[in-house]
Amino acid sequence: LYHLGEIADPASGKRVVDLDLARHAIDTLTLIQSKTKGNLTEDEGELLKNILYDIKMRFVKTAEK
Repeated sequence: LYHLGEIADPASGKRVVDLDLARHAIDTLTLIQSKTKGNLTEDEGELLKNILYDIKMRFVKTAEK
């Protein structure tokens, strides 16, 4: 959310959009999801899946602007 400009930088208070860093964060979460497959509870797996879906949709929306 920070790299998509939805959360302001706590130091400066400015919102900055950096799609490359946002994409990197999404890729990292996807890697974590694949590496932890089978080791998470059902609730944890569902939470990670929902977070990834939400952040990907926000990324697409921001990228279209």
